Amino acid sequence: MGSTDSGTAGSVLALTSGVGVVYGAPSHTVSVVTSGDGGGTWSSAVSTVGSCLSLRDSQFTSVGNSVYGACDQTSNNNTFLKFAYGGSSWTETTLSSDNYRQTPISADGSKTIVALEAD
Repeated sequence: MGSTDSGTAGSVLALTSGVGVVYGAPSHTVSVVTSGDGGGTWSSAVSTVGSCLSLRDSQFTSVGNSVYGACDQTSNNNTFLKFAYGGSSWTETTLSSDNYRQTPISADGSKTIVALEAD
């Protein structure tokens, strides 16, 4: 659930304990906030530490209580991202350094996640 439209504000993802909103703006890191009470209160924003900027060329999905993403970074890396509900940071793992323009990601809703590189 992402977009190649640089004007995209964010993606809303269902989590076991509530909801997560992944958002970004052009030239800014991607962040996530979560709510466990239907949006009554929200966690503090947690930003990626790499150079994953905005939601352009990024994709996000969720499984259980985690948000997963694949991002085409400005550092010429494609990165796999994971954020666990209640966490204070993203786990960021480099997938490749060939800088494909799209890195789609999908999940089957239970335990299988697939990230592809497409140019």
